[in-house]
Amino acid sequence: MVSNPSNDLRVWPGLAAVAVQWLVRFGLPAVAPETSPYAIIAGVAGGGLVAIWWLAFSRAPWLERLGVLAVAIAGMTAAPMILHRSIATAMMGMMFPIVGIPFTSLAWVGAAWAVRRLRAPQRPVWISAAILCAFGSLALLRTDGIAGEGFPNLAWRWSPDAEQKLLASAASAPLTPPLAPVRASPALKPLPDSGSPGTPPRRRRTRIAYRERLESVAAG
Repeated sequence: MVSNPSNDLRVWPGLAAVAVQWLVRFGLPAVAPETSPYAIIAGVAGGGLVAIWWLAFSRAPWLERLGVLAVAIAGMTAAPMILHRSIATAMMGMMFPIVGIPFTSLAWVGAAWAVRRLRAPQRPVWISAAILCAFGSLALLRTDGIAGEGFPNLAWRWSPDAEQKLLASAASAPLTPPLAPVRASPALKPLPDSGSPGTPPRRRRTRIAYRERLESVAAG
């Protein structure tokens, strides 16, 4: 059932808060990478601005405001139980709010804008469902950390990570054949002493020349 305009949600402050949150969180590091630490903090703080809008400026009934906020807090508390450990535990547990709060804020405000003219109980149910779906969708992802520009390196949860890719490439690499053993050159047989007494001079010169030739061949 559609309500009269006086009962519609006031959504424009929430839209402004999410626009600033996303521009600072993702737009600022793309232009000035050195500001990425401040952009990460702004992305988390933007979730607080969305909560303030919902509680103070949304014009929703107080029961609806408190109920949706309770769903958001419960979803953020329970989500780490189903998340990949790279998101749930990385950076001392801060990876989850860094990645999850901007997307959840967008889902929260987007759902509020889409159902702004509905009445309770349909309106809070749809907004709560969007918030829980935003948290649940993070269970399909994992992260390899944050790049230098402050953007999370997201991938599908079931895709292989860098360590698994390295192990797979090492297992599929062809084995290197072993090197053939190096054979030692045969030792020269010692020649009889060319200067032994009683050897004729001609034979002595022949043996000396033969021995010098063998030594030169072995040396070359």
